[in-house]
Amino acid sequence: MEQKDKMAPKDTCFRQVMKTVYNAKPCGIELDRYSVAPMLEITNKYWRFFARLLTRRATLYTEMIHQDCVLNHKDGYLKVLDYEPCESKLVLQLGGNDPEKLARCAVLAEEMGYDEVNLNVGCPSSRVQDGQFGACLMASPERVAQCMHSMQQAV
Repeated sequence: MEQKDKMAPKDTCFRQVMKTVYNAKPCGIELDRYSVAPMLEITNKYWRFFARLLTRRATLYTEMIHQDCVLNHKDGYLKVLDYEPCESKLVLQLGGNDPEKLARCAVLAEEMGYDEVNLNVGCPSSRVQDGQFGACLMASPERVAQCMHSMQQAV
């Protein structure tokens, strides 16, 4: 409980700053193209806030979120998928290999207002490969096709 209390003022302040930036008039140089690969513990809400300061034209990506984290998070999917309106255009990157679970995640992402859903088929980390998703999915194009088809049919 004590840790939540410490985080609340910081998060509240962050939300206020994000609202201010979202409502501000653009200033500075707008970049035509700006993209950064989704990276665990890097492309979090703070990074996306910084990127949005650079340009409103950027398409931003979440960190990769595993299908089971979205579906089984102790605080619920709303906590995991939460974002600020100024982050749009925002892409949710999912990790996983279960077509049914990924389809359910895609439905939740659509309900939350995400602009796109991206399936991670490129992360080379050993932890990700042990879970049979990420780059190791390149060896299973049929599985990737099943996952993509399932998500497309769901949304």
